[in-house]
Amino acid sequence: GTMCDAKPEVIEKFKAGRATLKFRDLLLSEKEDLAKFQAACYETKSGLSDEVLKELEGHKREIAAILGLPMGPVGSPLSG
Repeated sequence: GTMCDAKPEVIEKFKAGRATLKFRDLLLSEKEDLAKFQAACYETKSGLSDEVLKELEGHKREIAAILGLPMGPVGSPLSG
């Protein structure tokens, strides 16, 4: 099928996957530029539903663990 006849949940999952990839690419390519990274995060997040954002919370920890980033509640590059 096409995106046109996909279920809304499927589209949300797809969007979440795209956002996660975007986060990962940013982490890998622009780790040193946190301001730019944060701006991109906020920009990406603003287009997503709460449900997807909750899912991304889980992905953030996985990504951070994979890249060996600290994921403390304060001062985290992905917090906010």
